[in-house]
Amino acid sequence: MMSSETCESNDIIAEEFWNWSVTYYSRAGISDALLTLQNNYSANINLVLWCLWQSEHLLSLQEISDAASSIQPFNQSVTQKLREARVHLKSLRGPSETKHSSDLTGCADDDVADSLRKQILSVELEAERLEQKIIVSSQTHLPLSDGKQAPNKAIAQANLKTYLTFISVKAIDKKLETILLTNISPFTKPIPT
Repeated sequence: MMSSETCESNDIIAEEFWNWSVTYYSRAGISDALLTLQNNYSANINLVLWCLWQSEHLLSLQEISDAASSIQPFNQSVTQKLREARVHLKSLRGPSETKHSSDLTGCADDDVADSLRKQILSVELEAERLEQKIIVSSQTHLPLSDGKQAPNKAIAQANLKTYLTFISVKAIDKKLETILLTNISPFTKPIPT
């Protein structure tokens, strides 16, 4: 069982990780790059973010495996199900000739579906946040940044390649990798309080 100090420390780290992820995700090109990794390579965005965020610590294959194993049950039974429901609702909108007879019809139904899709997205983001907390808790050694050191692109790149090896992806498009690594430059992790 973890001590309350360990739990508090993990909560702080998880919050830093989440805040960094939200900021990083909002940068130009990042969301598209991450979604390409998810959709084309079956990558878990939270694990990619973890690898990039840990740009001061070279992650071992075992650390990545531990993180992946820790979130796998929750990801499969909750996060992926929410994503599937949201994507399905989004697919119901579209030209009427592509809709199935069991799909929604009419503006009122589309508005209800849009509202529900937005609510599911909100819950899905909370599930993603919980996944990040699980990742942090799965790690036995979490180096904390002093906030003064710029991210090390070489370490971030090595972490990303180790994760890709873990998911049996030999390589990704170089442009995609460049977008992901270039955009980590201006970030430093805040000093823990």
